[in-house]
Amino acid sequence: MKLSRIFYSLILFLSMYFLSACDEYVEQKCNMACAKFSQCAEERYGKDIKITDVERSQLAIDCEKGCTREQSFILPCFETETTCKGLQACVLESGYMD
Repeated sequence: MKLSRIFYSLILFLSMYFLSACDEYVEQKCNMACAKFSQCAEERYGKDIKITDVERSQLAIDCEKGCTREQSFILPCFETETTCKGLQACVLESGYMD
């Protein structure tokens, strides 16, 4: 009886560990994707629109929250597109902005 409890506890612990590691991986990917997307947006629109550090920070937070929630839209674009133009087009076509 005790052995089965230990076994189930071990399985639960390992499951929680792998799930949290998966979340960290997605967060890291989303951080990189949002940083690239923000950089591309600033390169394209930065001359016409002045963005404060507070706005830049809020945009990063919003992007990362959206990415972790809707990762199926953004991450494939980030992983396949190498140019800013391609990344922006892919995200817009993905339906993420709908």
